Amino acid sequence: MKQIKLTNTADLFFLMAWELYEAAFPLEERRLKDAQIRVMKNSDCN
Repeated sequence: MKQIKLTNTADLFFLMAWELYEAAFPLEERRLKDAQIRVMKNSDCN
């Protein structure tokens, strides 16, 4: 398995990962996409 660091929400891998994320977690346990974008911009979190 290859590990890929997701840093850009326009990246195809991010879009694929987000689709998987939405399918894997119920709505009440998911982050909003805007919240995920903020987390990805925070250097302490990546």
